[in-house]
Amino acid sequence: DDVWGNYPLSHRWNVDQVPLPFILRQSTTMAPRGADRVHVALPSASLAKRQATLQILVRGDGRKCKLAIIFRGQGNISDRERRMLEAIDIDVYWQKKAWADPALTRSWLARTMAAAIKDSPGEHLLTCDNLAGQDVRAYLFST
Repeated sequence: DDVWGNYPLSHRWNVDQVPLPFILRQSTTMAPRGADRVHVALPSASLAKRQATLQILVRGDGRKCKLAIIFRGQGNISDRERRMLEAIDIDVYWQKKAWADPALTRSWLARTMAAAIKDSPGEHLLTCDNLAGQDVRAYLFST
């Protein structure tokens, strides 16, 4: 590209994670007005652990990218919950601690990232944190 060099904006990507707690404040409970049932969140030791992580992929030219969410656990959920997750436009992953470890990162690359670049031939640049779980070099060069 005459302006951007080897990687035009459409081929530059960044991925990062954001902790996603389900309870932001433990002093109040929110429910829709007129709700017949209200689930009251009680403080517990497990709230100190991450419940989920939102993994955000951003493309240099601003095109919308698919989000991914990493839930804590192994995915042992009801059929109803599974159908609800399938109905939303977000890739769902499961990991013991809701982190982007090496195995999860490889799955994310093969699914979410691969889908994002499938209609854009050529080399792409992906920047990410220098965490051990995000060392994508071996994966990218072996494919």
